[in-house]
Amino acid sequence: MTITKAQAVELFQRFHLDGLPAFLLHLPSPDPVDAIRTQLPNASRFTLRVCGNDENQNLPRIIGCDLGDAEQWLNEAHGDGVSTVVVQPYDDLLFSVELAVAEHTYVAELVPGIWELDNQAEPTTMTLTPAEESCVRLRGPVAAQPAKYWMISTGYVVQQARVEDWQLSDVMRWVGENASELQQLRDAVGTDVVGVKLHYARRYGLSPQNIHTKGLSVPADVQPTAPMHLPILTSVQQAPPQTTAVRLAVSIGRERYSDLLAFVATLQAAGVKTVYVRSGLLSHMAITLRQHGFEVRRW
Repeated sequence: MTITKAQAVELFQRFHLDGLPAFLLHLPSPDPVDAIRTQLPNASRFTLRVCGNDENQNLPRIIGCDLGDAEQWLNEAHGDGVSTVVVQPYDDLLFSVELAVAEHTYVAELVPGIWELDNQAEPTTMTLTPAEESCVRLRGPVAAQPAKYWMISTGYVVQQARVEDWQLSDVMRWVGENASELQQLRDAVGTDVVGVKLHYARRYGLSPQNIHTKGLSVPADVQPTAPMHLPILTSVQQAPPQTTAVRLAVSIGRERYSDLLAFVATLQAAGVKTVYVRSGLLSHMAITLRQHGFEVRRW
């Protein structure tokens, strides 16, 4: 079973996991601006995300828009064949989490700022076992890394940042408080492991945004370190050598997802079977690679 963004919104609300308010706007709408005002009367800025028909990644969105820009964007989206949009009030995103929910174990990967396809930062990884009241912090970078943020005044900015202790504590507490609901969500989805993408919104706290079921793998407690002699690929335009394993350090914008798919085909043609990534085993990059048959390991 695959879960669309629209279905994810409904599931989060059904199990009371939603943080940042959200509603589904179906197009065409007789008066989309009035619908937004009615559903989100206290908001002046909004984030709108297109819902696909599958677990699509990197679909169109607009962040921090006012009602006028929202109306224009919705008109264009409908003209492009979009039928459903998730509408939320805009709020500053402080850090991002990819959470794998298994029967007794929860594995969380955290990065400061926004976690997108072009992220190369190494996440901080934790394994949580709420029933045993224990938490194991598996690994994480000590030094600050480049983190991407989005601000109303500037748009995208990159700053040096690290995952902070209060962020780890909030994720631990949220998982512990919602363990029963997360298991109900997993049962409703019908998979052994379900992935949940969360944002930490400044005013609303941890807010689930999306659900993954395909290409998902619970990171193991111990992962082999990437051999340093392996070739490093730093661009999707770089031709890989004929080899069975590579280290990947590429930055691909979310609007260039098709370039990633072409790069995947190039890796397959070169005989690559194993790819080492820095950007997390629950990241969009790792998920895409596993969906195409690669073994994905930490670098």
